[in-house]
Parts: sequence; structure tokens; C-alpha cells
Amino acid sequence: MKRSFNALLPMMFLAPLLCLMPGTAHAAMTVQSLSGAVTATEISSYETFMAGRTPPTANTYDNNMADGTAGMDCESLGLMYEVTNDPVILNEMIAFADAFVSLRNDYTDRRVMWTGNVEPVWLTKPTGTSAGYAGCENNEIAGHIAYCAKLILKTPSLWNTTVPDGNPNGYGVTYLQRAKTYVAQIDQTEDSYMTPWFIDTTTMRIKDSTVVSSAFAAFGQSTTAWNRQMMFLHGWQTMSECHAILGDNPDKVAQYDAIVSASVSWFQSEWQSTTGGGQPCYVWQY
Repeated sequence: MKRSFNALLPMMFLAPLLCLMPGTAHAAMTVQSLSGAVTATEISSYETFMAGRTPPTANTYDNNMADGTAGMDCESLGLMYEVTNDPVILNEMIAFADAFVSLRNDYTDRRVMWTGNVEPVWLTKPTGTSAGYAGCENNEIAGHIAYCAKLILKTPSLWNTTVPDGNPNGYGVTYLQRAKTYVAQIDQTEDSYMTPWFIDTTTMRIKDSTVVSSAFAAFGQSTTAWNRQMMFLHGWQTMSECHAILGDNPDKVAQYDAIVSASVSWFQSEWQSTTGGGQPCYVWQY
């Protein structure tokens, strides 16, 4: 199901790099061609651009760590690491992942959320009537952290090597220890909040906001719009891949895969066939 999901929604992975071009306060990136292999010049210009970017040190709200600047920065570092296998780029991504974990609500504000509990989530709304909200954006943030873990886990040659950042947050001296910490932290978020509140255990589909809870529905936030389902799935899908590589929890792999499969099958069932410019097209209603 992982390959099917990626084939259906490739722009989920391309968007971060495209949206980073160009930066107003940093050197613009060079794109020499939209086809073929990434060139040394393009890689160098990306590295120069990212040298001026830093992870957030405080909660910035407004989806910054999800699909905003910090989230796109983190995701793009992962994509470029896949292109280059340069551990310097991976280390930059680790700095973002560390920062994201450290900014989780139960480690910072300890805000009581709509559930009445201090949940292990990220705050995307400032104080006010929506202060207790935490929805799909949270699993996008979780997905960025899990993506970093996955890239480490896919690089066994680094596992027993020390991460050259001095382990500032105590998340693990070696790359493997760091990845396992990320996996454990995201599992906590999924097990305590995302999965029990947002997944129908009969169908494994993401629940409509009105079914989640009347308290959650009061925020007026959709949970089942396709773009929001995609944000939800980033966390579950990538965590499935992490556990599959580790081989440590087949039940988690099965659970997360079932959630992704249910959403993708739902997405496929809503296709409306049409044509555009003489080519077959598909339309989904928002």
C-alpha cells in the first residue's frame, strides 16, 4: 500500500522543494532542468540556501511546523538527503526533528486540549477559542519527524556512529538511538491521541469531525477533506515504514497500513472520470 499511496499523491513529496524557491531573505536556488538527475550546481545552491535556515526554538503556530516554512524545510532536507546521501544534510534534518519533538505540547506549554487532557500534540492555534484544537496538521509534523527516523534507519552504515551535535536534547548519542527515540515519541502521539480519536476501528477510515466528538466539531475543522487526510496519513504511513525496517512491531505495521489503505481506497472510490485537453482526467470533490 505504501507504493500505491505514493503513486497517487506524488506532489506530497515534491511540494517542499518547489515551495522553497526562491527565498526573499536568502540566496535563490538554481534549477537547471526539471528533468534528469539533480546536478551538482543545484545541490550546491540548495545547500547555500539552507545554510540560512534554522529550526524553530519556540512555538510559532499557524502550521509552521506542518506545511509552513519549518515543515517544508525539514521535508526538503530529507528529499535532498535521498538524492545526495550526504550526512551533512541529514544532520541538518536531525536538528529540525529534534526541535519539533522538543516543541511538543507535553514538553512545553502543557496546554489542556479539547479532550480535557495535556495531550502529546503540537499547538497550531494561539490562545483563544481554538486554543484546544489539534487535528490533521499534527500528523504532518509527526510525519516529518518519522521521515527523519526512516532515513536514518535506511542507512545502517550510520547506525553506530555518533551524531555530531553533542546530543543537546538527550535523544540519543548515535544515529540509531536518535531514530529509535523519534519512533517512540511519534508512537506515543499516535497511540495516545491521533489513532484513538480520529480512526474508526471498524472501517479504519478517518472519522468525520462530527463523529470524533462534539467538542472537536465545535472548532469547525474538517478531518476528511482529501488534503487533510493526506496530512493525517503522513504520520501513519511513515511510522509503518520505520517499524517495518526495525522489524520490531508487526502489529503496528499492520495497524498503520490498514489506516493508509482505507483512506487510499476511499480516495479511489471517489474518482470522477472526465477529459481535459484530449487527455483522460480524474476529479475529486473537495
